[in-house]
Order: sequence, then structure tokens, then C-alpha cells
Amino acid sequence: MVLESDWEEMSRLVSGGECDVSILDLNSTRDALDVRIACVKRLLALGVPSVVLAGDGMSGVADELVRGGAFGHCRRPLSVPDLKVMLSGAYQNTFFKRPSKNVPQPANDSKGCDRL
Repeated sequence: MVLESDWEEMSRLVSGGECDVSILDLNSTRDALDVRIACVKRLLALGVPSVVLAGDGMSGVADELVRGGAFGHCRRPLSVPDLKVMLSGAYQNTFFKRPSKNVPQPANDSKGCDRL
């Protein structure tokens, strides 16, 4: 687990494959809300499963981010059991979508059915 508050560093971790799941907190006071939303959208575009944390006043924004690719969102104040379930689901979703390294990949035979 890595705690990172810098958007550029988070982007590097995600694009480098060093992150299986991310938690994105909209309640941060570091940047303006529109900046935080734009950064979350850029991270979602990189394809890492993300769980968005949002207070009641931002549930509409969180719903929009889920429609835009986030795995789900949890309300603040945070419920640890709910977050645990959400993170587990996000990780499992990613794990099952990854191609297995032990399963042989089908041959890319361009001859088609000529050899029947």
C-alpha cells in the first residue's frame, strides 16, 4: 500500500503498473474541486480500478465518476467494512480481466479454415 497525494506521482504509479487498485478521495482540500475531478478522470482513463471517497455533498460527482469508469464509491464518513468490500470487488474484477500467463494463447493463424 502506498499513500500518495501528488496527482502526477499517482499517475506515474498507475501507468507503471505499480498499482492494482486506487482510492481517490474527493474531500481533499489540497486542490480546488474542479482540479481534483479532472485529475480523477485522468487516472480513470489509465484503467486502474478506482474507488472514490466522497461526502454527502459530492455524491452526484461520485456517481458521475462511477459512470465514467470508477469501480464504485464509498460515502464519508468512511465505513471500513464497506471500503474493504469495495476494494476487494475492484481487485477481483481486475484480477479476472487480466490474461493468465500460464494459459497458452490461441495461435494467430491467418490461413483460416483452409486446412480442415
